[in-house]
Amino acid sequence: MKKILLLGNSHIACIKNAITKIGITKFKNKIEIAGMWQGGFKYLYLNGSFIEAPSFTPKEWNKKQINLKDFWRVGRIFNQGEVDSSLISNNTILPDLDEYDRIIIFASPSRLFSMLYYENSKKPNINLFSELVISKIARNLYISKEISLINQNHLSTSPIILDIAKKFSSKVIFVGSPLPIEGKFKNLEKLKKIINSDSSLLKKHLENIQRIRFACRSTFDSTYKGIKVVLPPPKLLTKCQIATLQKYSWNNKDIFHTNTHYGEFVLDQLGGILDL
Repeated sequence: MKKILLLGNSHIACIKNAITKIGITKFKNKIEIAGMWQGGFKYLYLNGSFIEAPSFTPKEWNKKQINLKDFWRVGRIFNQGEVDSSLISNNTILPDLDEYDRIIIFASPSRLFSMLYYENSKKPNINLFSELVISKIARNLYISKEISLINQNHLSTSPIILDIAKKFSSKVIFVGSPLPIEGKFKNLEKLKKIINSDSSLLKKHLENIQRIRFACRSTFDSTYKGIKVVLPPPKLLTKCQIATLQKYSWNNKDIFHTNTHYGEFVLDQLGGILDL
């Protein structure tokens, strides 16, 4: 039996809800979960092998005035504005990454996020990228300042993720956050309109998508020495694979968060890879 940590910001809620629906005892491995909304997640830090939180009460999305140090425990997440401790054990502890065989991360943009590859402008160039260029972007968790500024909370990479990926790369499986919901995110809608305006552009884009998927699949090759990268299954996405289908939205209004059904599909995908 392996010990697996599911770590993330608010996007981990759909995974936790799916685990609750399935039943945690149905999994072959010991699965533990720890999550915090992005307004607090970005302050987490590594102390040796422990993920710790400062004694600090952020104002951002924190109506309950939660102190990060008091809140941060294995088994507890901040789920859509409410504290969810349903998976917490009697021994409330901090995550010690030395104890886990795998660390699966559900925060920061998916490596399929199109705006990591195309410029954010009125007329972005839809170029066919080389496999080398795509590999450098798909396997690297660094997010450019330009992308981060589009939405600082959902499209940035927290320092804790970069630190974990550097120090525990052999254990890390990066899933990231879901792609934005279709029809909700104006930057992507503009990009989709451009891609669909010309069949040659659509062809280039879809070829890029295939190259991104190949680059991420190859992180599971035995010869690859780095973090593993998992992308969302195509069936959860729009035809050109730049957004999540509306039916998987958490509440039909949310731009970024997904529902339990989405979480079930992702768990099923991970189960096929890890034999959860």
